[in-house]
Amino acid sequence: MSMSGKDRAVEVMAIRCPKCGREYDVTLFEFEKGVICECGERIGLKHKEFTDNLGKELKHYEQEVEEEKLSKIKRASEKIVSLILILIIPA
Repeated sequence: MSMSGKDRAVEVMAIRCPKCGREYDVTLFEFEKGVICECGERIGLKHKEFTDNLGKELKHYEQEVEEEKLSKIKRASEKIVSLILILIIPA
């Protein structure tokens, strides 16, 4: 099942502790700052790692948007063809 853009944005905005799974908002990691989780694990996120992951998600999201646009165009073209055939071929 594919996630919506909103769901994906929420997923990208949360950084999970590898030890306990607690999630932290990505804004806590600005300027390569780290966070010490309640379980004691130090969590860090390098700028490059974040931008690489975000870039991958953005490409995937853009592909989904394009596929949805193509699907809408295909449905519209099928309706147009049906209308033309109705007009051309007598019942």
